[in-house]
Amino acid sequence: MKKFLLPLIMFILGIALGGVVMWFKFVIPAGKGSQMIYSDSIGSQADIAFELRFGGEETFLKNFQSNLPAYVQALHYFETLNYNQTPDDSARRAILQALRKIYDYYAATGTPMPPDVAATLNALSPQPATAEDLAKSKSTLTKVGDISPIFSVPTINGQALDLHDKVVVLNFFATWCGPCMDEMPSLEKGIWDEFKNKGLVLASIGQGHSQSELERFQRQNSYTFPLVADPSREIYHQFATGYIPRAVVIGKDGRIKFQSVGYTPQDFAALVNAVKTELGK
Repeated sequence: MKKFLLPLIMFILGIALGGVVMWFKFVIPAGKGSQMIYSDSIGSQADIAFELRFGGEETFLKNFQSNLPAYVQALHYFETLNYNQTPDDSARRAILQALRKIYDYYAATGTPMPPDVAATLNALSPQPATAEDLAKSKSTLTKVGDISPIFSVPTINGQALDLHDKVVVLNFFATWCGPCMDEMPSLEKGIWDEFKNKGLVLASIGQGHSQSELERFQRQNSYTFPLVADPSREIYHQFATGYIPRAVVIGKDGRIKFQSVGYTPQDFAALVNAVKTELGK
C-alpha cells in the first residue's frame, strides 16, 4: 500500500505545483495586463482633458479651419472620381452632407467663413444627390465664374440700378411662393440692413409680377430693399428656367461668385458668407 501511496502523493503535489506555476505565469500577469490597459485608457483621457483645459480645443479648431480648404479639395477629387468612374448617388449624398456640415459649423458658431474656405466651397459643384437636385441643376443656366448676363435693372421706384463694379445680390421671388415669403424678412434684416452701407446692391426681382403688384406688396410689408418687376420673366430666364427662390451673388468684376436655389437657414448663412467674402476683397 505504501509502495503506491508515495507515487500518488508525488502525483498530487506535481499537479498542485503545476497549478501554482500556471497561476503565476498566466493568470496574475493577465490581470495586471487588464489593469494596465484600463490605467492607460484613464491616463489618455486625462491627457486629453488636460490639453482641452489648456487650449487644446482652440488649437483643434484652428487646425480644422486651416486644413479645411484641403479637406474640401479632397472631397472635390473624390466627387469627380466617383462621377467619372463609379456613379453612386449615396457617395454624392455623403459629400453634400459633409459640405452642408461645414456651412452649418460657421453659421452655428457665428464665425465668419475665411475667404479661402468660402472660395473653395463656392468653386465646388458636387453632383446632385436627388432627382429634385438634378432638376434644379438642369434649370440653372448660369454657373459660378460666368459673367453676369445683366448689369442694370429698373426698380419699381423708377431708379435704374447700375450693377457695374459693385457687389450685387440678385434675389428672384414670387409672392405666391412660400419659401420666398419666408426668406424676405431675412433679406431685409440679414442682407439689406446689414450691408447696404458697406457697398452692397440688392435687387429683389419679382418673377412674373407687374410693377403695380410689387408696389402693393411693398406697401403691405414695408420692405425697404429695391424691388424689380419682371412680368415677362425676361430677367429671370437669363439665369434659370425654373425654381425659386434663387439667390445670385455677383462680384465687382461682374462675375457670378455664388448661386443657390431654395431657402433654408443653411442656404441663407451660405449667402451671407458669400456676401461678406466679396465685400472684404
